[in-house]
Amino acid sequence: MENQEILDEISFWDSKMNTIPQGITFNNSTDESNYLQSVRNEIIDIAFFKIYIKFEKFFTMMFEQYCIGGVNQNGYCPNRKLNFTDTGHFLAIIQKKIMNLL
Repeated sequence: MENQEILDEISFWDSKMNTIPQGITFNNSTDESNYLQSVRNEIIDIAFFKIYIKFEKFFTMMFEQYCIGGVNQNGYCPNRKLNFTDTGHFLAIIQKKIMNLL
């Protein structure tokens, strides 16, 4: 997963923010305004959640990659103090540390 997936998700929801439901009849402009604000708030809630999930997946994947010496799409590789051999080794150490905390 690259950061483009996060940007695509943001673009998707940004386009949804400008979509106004069609075929709905209102008694007055206040009812219409209240309805549209309610729909917009629901879309914002869903959008925030979906973007947050994409970000968390991206962050987790990049953290694991950095821990085992991987690089990002621009070739960046941080200096590591611990050198894990692979993802399995990294996850085993993390799990052991968590178990020691409990």
